Amino acid sequence: MPIAGILATAIPADPLAGGAALDITRSVSRLHLPAPTGIDRIEAAWLDWLRRRAPRLMFLIRAGGQILLLDREGGEAVLAQGRHAPLDWRAHLSRRPEPVRRALSRARSRALAITRADRPDPAALAPLAGMWLFNLGHTDLTPALMAALAAAGARRAVMIHDTIPLDHPEYCRPQTPARFREMFRAACAADLMLANSAHTAGRIRHWAGALGLEPPPIHVAHPGIDPPRVTAQPAERPYFVMLGTIEPRKGHEFLLDLWEQLGPDPPGLEIVGRRGWRIAALARRLDALPPTGPIRERGALADAELVPLLAGARALLMPSRAEGFGLPLAEALAAGVPAIVSDLPALREAGGPGTLYLPCNDAGAWADAIRNIVDANAPTRQNLVNQLKNNRRLSWNQHFRRIEQVMTQMYRNSGV
Repeated sequence: MPIAGILATAIPADPLAGGAALDITRSVSRLHLPAPTGIDRIEAAWLDWLRRRAPRLMFLIRAGGQILLLDREGGEAVLAQGRHAPLDWRAHLSRRPEPVRRALSRARSRALAITRADRPDPAALAPLAGMWLFNLGHTDLTPALMAALAAAGARRAVMIHDTIPLDHPEYCRPQTPARFREMFRAACAADLMLANSAHTAGRIRHWAGALGLEPPPIHVAHPGIDPPRVTAQPAERPYFVMLGTIEPRKGHEFLLDLWEQLGPDPPGLEIVGRRGWRIAALARRLDALPPTGPIRERGALADAELVPLLAGARALLMPSRAEGFGLPLAEALAAGVPAIVSDLPALREAGGPGTLYLPCNDAGAWADAIRNIVDANAPTRQNLVNQLKNNRRLSWNQHFRRIEQVMTQMYRNSGV
């Protein structure tokens, strides 16, 4: 056969021709939460894409000490109606939130195969042969599972969103750095590693070298942004928005201190996000906020509330100490809202025109910037708004075209 014919036979025109599988352990574990985080939003976008693109779609879920393999119908049933399913006997022994226990009960009842999580049987994962298995959520990644997937003939792709537990363990729960290290070792055994930013890719290479690991090919794939169409909510006073889980690295205490320096009539500050970890002192300050004061803690908001709230803000504020990408920043800019953020490499990637970068600990610079844009018609704010016209965001369609290009090139390079 001519060489061209051999290549045509060996290299599939569609890298997903053999089908795909998605690990939805994270999605299922968060069914009880009112609003998604950035990683949740990325996983949801991938799920929508794979529903459209994969001729055959399967799902993987870790449920306690078990790995569950589901076909398309079974996985969709878990995601759509799982939170209302009857509880099985295992669920009665679990301490997880009830919607999650019910979803895992449904998953066990619909599973094509069930295997032990500590010693996965490749035979149970055999239906994944020839398929890409995507793990996007920093969950359900162990060396044992990665080895079993390889033995079953699956191709494994892992997305890493940051290496903050290794870079800054002081910002994490006590057990997180060790768990992340184990997950990172497993991720380095994948066939493909996706990084949400060049900054994250650089940190992956750093830690792989420091830990004596050989990572697979690493490709940068910035998350997509599809700008919402929305009208801003009318507001009694100008306000700013801080968006993200309330945790040590985000800089909430910095802004609470800063607002005390803005004088007797400061603008509003809307704090959006669920409470996280290691924030006992901060939680006491938030609890003590006067109900009619300028600062409001809004909790986690669904998009129907969040998008118009953000659209009406003078700016998004992100005084973060560490980030892997900065999805709230990219989404704010796409919605036509300028931003004041810490001058971090990851936020330089996520941002662009319409962004003002400041040192994360320079209270004077932050106070001046806020005063200079609190008036919607102030020259500083108008300049940032005008810059937004030059902000070009990657759409989700472009993101997934990049993913397909990477997978196709891998087939060509390997001669599969």
